[in-house]
Amino acid sequence: MQNIKTWFFAAILCIALLALCACGTPAAPEETTAPATEAPTLPIEYPASYRDAPEAYWPVLNDLLKWIFVVDNRWDFSLSEDWGIHPGIHMISESAVSCAGEYIGYAIEDINADGTPELIILHSPSEDELHPLALFTLQDNEPVHLLTYRHREIGDITEDGTIYVTGIVATGGDMRSYRLEPGAAELTMLTEYRYSIYDDDAEEFQALQEKYINPPNPMHLIFIPIEQ
Repeated sequence: MQNIKTWFFAAILCIALLALCACGTPAAPEETTAPATEAPTLPIEYPASYRDAPEAYWPVLNDLLKWIFVVDNRWDFSLSEDWGIHPGIHMISESAVSCAGEYIGYAIEDINADGTPELIILHSPSEDELHPLALFTLQDNEPVHLLTYRHREIGDITEDGTIYVTGIVATGGDMRSYRLEPGAAELTMLTEYRYSIYDDDAEEFQALQEKYINPPNPMHLIFIPIEQ
């Protein structure tokens, strides 16, 4: 009886060894590397709000939407420069877009009547207010950055295509005006003034400043919200 048991267990052991051989050598685990940090994907790629802009401007509008998400702290601000956000958009003051994405948009207007439509990034804090934030044109169907209004800068664009910029600081400021010549890829400066509250003619400059902030005959722009 003992011999039968010994033979039985020996047979089971052989079968088990044969099964292991049949399985072959287990494959070594594949080496993996941690993925590189990338910009999160926008909730909607090229939203419906882009439809009124020439397609060449869509990447700029996409960058604007990214910038709103960054400044609103919906994404990690520290990574924003790695995402390739256009410098003309990255330069827009954080205070202009922070917690105000629904008030940011754009307009398309041929401001110099040369047949090329310009892209004007706008801030609209109320129904009757429009403040330009940045301006782009096209060259060879590629967007070209012309101007970005920086922190403490404000202005407007008038019907004749003049672009006004006023910078305000506690001790004074500066005022500039530009024009985009037909077919040009950069602005031509028309006027430039600087003043200090300590100047004898400070009151005269302050009156001029009001004209540059609210020039007569502003261009009629149709505001299109970026987040629709």
